[in-house]
Amino acid sequence: MKSERTTAARSMRAVALAITLVSVVTFAAVGYSAYSDFNGFISNFRTGSTGISARTVAQGQAATLYVNATVPNDGLFPLSVSISCTAPPAGVTCTSSSLTIPPSTSGVLRFQISIANVTELQNAAGLHLNGTAVAGLVPFASISITVDLGSFLTGGGS
Repeated sequence: MKSERTTAARSMRAVALAITLVSVVTFAAVGYSAYSDFNGFISNFRTGSTGISARTVAQGQAATLYVNATVPNDGLFPLSVSISCTAPPAGVTCTSSSLTIPPSTSGVLRFQISIANVTELQNAAGLHLNGTAVAGLVPFASISITVDLGSFLTGGGS
């Protein structure tokens, strides 16, 4: 004789199927959003792009570098972007900047590095300044990258 499944067993099977379906759709949406955001961000670095602009202002021995980056959010979820300096050397200050960009819009991330005495830094081993960039799909995932901004900005360094 074949026994009938209980109502609880049928309900649990339906719940398991619903959870699986929601998980697959969520992971697919997050993957698509991350892919779209990555492609939009990389397009800022292509030749001829106006997505990133930099301007240097020098006054005597002091200099200030202003960087503006247009960050598109082509994905489905809000995009959180920030950039900051960690432990700048004496005579160097940085402004930290963060931005949360709604889907299908763009935002401008403004970053500034001020150097009190350029000659003094050139006579030392140059500018070595750790900068951290963080990008995240709110509220799912984020990635953090730390680079030597001084070497990046001057095109070399050790």
